[in-house]
Order: sequence, then C-alpha cells, then structure tokens
Amino acid sequence: WDVMVSVSEVAWHRTRELGFTGSFQDSARYVELLADFIGVFDDMTDEPGHPALHPDPAVGYPEGQSLAQHLRRTGSKGLIYTSVRAPAPGGNCLVCFEPHAIQNVRPGASWDLVWDGTPHHSIAAVG
Repeated sequence: WDVMVSVSEVAWHRTRELGFTGSFQDSARYVELLADFIGVFDDMTDEPGHPALHPDPAVGYPEGQSLAQHLRRTGSKGLIYTSVRAPAPGGNCLVCFEPHAIQNVRPGASWDLVWDGTPHHSIAAVG
C-alpha cells in the first residue's frame, strides 16, 4: 500500500469541495491511519474498466454503491480496487464493510496540504 495514493485521494476530494465553494484557499494537516485488516477481501484490481471506477462521480459513485450493496448481501468483508485518483501500478484502495475486520489502528505520517488560490495544491511531509 502506498500512502501517496491516500494523499492523492484526499487531495482530489478536498479540491472538489473547495471548487464548490469557489475559493481555493485552504491548508490542512492530515494524519495517516495505519491498520491491520483481518479476512479475505474481494479484489477487482484486474477490472480497470468497471463502471464503479469511472472518474466522473456522477457515474462512478452510483455504480460503486450498487456494487457495494451486492457484495455486502453476498457476505463480502470488503473490496480492494484500483485508485481512480492515483492509478499508477499498485495504486490500490480498500473499502472494509465489517468494522471488526479493522484492527490495531495507529497513527502514521502527517501531511500538510495547501491550496493557495488555485486548484493545484502542494503536499509536504511533516516531521
């Protein structure tokens, strides 16, 4: 797992929110949360064209919700999928459907994300 995938996902969503406000002035510190995930998870990293991975949220989000409902009904613990925001090889995400499968949560690295008037942001490791 690559922390920069998480940072890319967070930055994309925050940039989107700032766009809704019309102001790209913001700074925030994010702390990585590390955890152990217990169980076997479904894996769709070999399906990059799946509709749930469509980059347009108006398409991808409803498809993702439908997929998650189906997987939960069939007893899935969660899903590993390719990041839409950081699709480099190994750029994967995990959604866990069962909270008890998440164990040993602990803090990791900290990152400052800064938007200084444009949708382009800077990322700096802290400490």
